[in-house]
Amino acid sequence: MKWGPSNTVLVNVMGGLFFVRENDTEISCFWIDMYDEEFTEIVKGIPIEKYENNWYLDDDYFMLISDDDKLYVCESRNAAFIGTVDIAGSGINRDSVTILGQYDGKIFFSDLEDDKNFVLYTVDIRSREIEKRVVVENYGFKALRGALKDGKFLYVSGEKGAYKLNCEWLSDGSHEEFPIKGEGASLSDPILLEGTNTVFIAGENEILIDMDAGSQTELKRDANYRYITGLAYSSEHDMLARTDGISMAIYNRNGRLIKRMNTIGSHIIDLFFYDKDLVAICENGYMYRCSTFTGAVRAKTHLTFDVGNDGITFDITCDYDKNLVYIHSGEVTDIIDMESFYEITSMETSFGYHKPTDTFWSYSLGDKFQTNNIGWFRHYSLEELVEKASESIEGAELSPELKARYGIN
Repeated sequence: MKWGPSNTVLVNVMGGLFFVRENDTEISCFWIDMYDEEFTEIVKGIPIEKYENNWYLDDDYFMLISDDDKLYVCESRNAAFIGTVDIAGSGINRDSVTILGQYDGKIFFSDLEDDKNFVLYTVDIRSREIEKRVVVENYGFKALRGALKDGKFLYVSGEKGAYKLNCEWLSDGSHEEFPIKGEGASLSDPILLEGTNTVFIAGENEILIDMDAGSQTELKRDANYRYITGLAYSSEHDMLARTDGISMAIYNRNGRLIKRMNTIGSHIIDLFFYDKDLVAICENGYMYRCSTFTGAVRAKTHLTFDVGNDGITFDITCDYDKNLVYIHSGEVTDIIDMESFYEITSMETSFGYHKPTDTFWSYSLGDKFQTNNIGWFRHYSLEELVEKASESIEGAELSPELKARYGIN
């Protein structure tokens, strides 16, 4: 070997390289760290100390609010920097605002102004103009900020016993209200099910509101049911799954219970469908793949990053062609091979996977203190990774004896 201790007789790889030398009582350890010099920078020297709710990535745009109150906007499809928008004095507070998303060349933010009024900010990407609108005065839901999806701005409003779902169609400005049954104590933000006009809202009851038919259905729950911690919808199979962290249940979009699944022994904090299986992400970092037909656990794996608790959110992208799933949370993107149900890698300093360009948006340290550079990494094929690894170790190989010991061809 060209590196590592001489006279090596045993090697173990488990979070590091552990060497045992011949006639030695000590173990030598080399920690493993990976990096890629082919990081394509798009914007340099952004003053920023931490990343929490101050950035957004979708198929078309990446945007970030910096510590000096500037909104940086990039085209994610073309990996091009568009420019900055000065938000100082606009009312947009980077510490409390929620970036809802973008529609038709405009970015939408929501916030609770002065702990009282529910406001919506709109930033025109090209003209840099900022508009502010008070959506609801004296808003009664301190923790809610609404949702934006498929050109619809969704939020709840009203008073106890008379709550309602509001839907604004951004294409023409039309507005429609849908009454919410029940007392509605501690309502959630609306969730629009992918490819439908059906909205899920949790609270005293868990309901599905069909905005096309104007009807709503309450989901049946067990007597021991606590509160929802995870929700998933499969547009392909028209199935909805939800969990309270202990049990799981699957429904069709009309609210009919299809299957109730027993506990898997770990606290569940999110769900997603893959093919006809339901995958549960747990608080302890384990992930279970369960059959939607039998409820049986088909596979189990462990994620390397700390998934945290009920407050954490996940952005999950499935690539059926490559049989991969990308799970993003915080500043980490985890890649899972769904054929072997094994974690391939875990990427830090990551904003997430960009499926249209098969890249990972990320940040690196800038030249000045507390500044970062924004850019992207390519998603390498296995052959490219082997070639890069071979270059990094300058062609070094294990001895024939060690290859034989570990079954390496």
